[in-house]
Amino acid sequence: MGRLKAVWEKYLWCLEKKPLLTKSLTSAAMGGIGDIIAQLLVPYVFGGVSGFDLVRWIRFVFLNLVFVGPVCHAWLTILVKRMPKPGLKWAVLRMIPDQILFTPIFNFLLLSLLFSMTDLVPQWASAAALWSTLKAGWCLWPAAQILNFWVVPPPLQQLYINFVALAWNTYLSTRAASGML
Repeated sequence: MGRLKAVWEKYLWCLEKKPLLTKSLTSAAMGGIGDIIAQLLVPYVFGGVSGFDLVRWIRFVFLNLVFVGPVCHAWLTILVKRMPKPGLKWAVLRMIPDQILFTPIFNFLLLSLLFSMTDLVPQWASAAALWSTLKAGWCLWPAAQILNFWVVPPPLQQLYINFVALAWNTYLSTRAASGML
């Protein structure tokens, strides 16, 4: 227990001293874990092809490091500054622009970047693919973000998002690899 507490305290110190770097590295780690799950665990559970694509994993880690981490850090900073009040009402009010304004643009840019590095660009080029991804995300993210904005302290909100994104990254990685996006 003492070791876990020491790691947590070190994380909080890093978050305070270098928030952008800490959040970007955390996003990279969690994105990488999500892709490992998508590549190894999901096929094992559903009887699919097993194996590990290192280049695909590097793409997910890289995009989480240089895009997801910094963009989410900036967006959450804006939301907290513009709507700083606590409570459920304000959590819902922060969730609305998060899901209606930020999410469609973020998903489009993230998946465009991801697929520009692969041969899957034609699948992502359709409005149907974007709409499908948004609808799937709206089954998860509005409730997750309301809880995040309501209960989680602002410095830890991106960490919470990273844990929820484990499921989301696994889903996206699995769909992307199967050409379903």
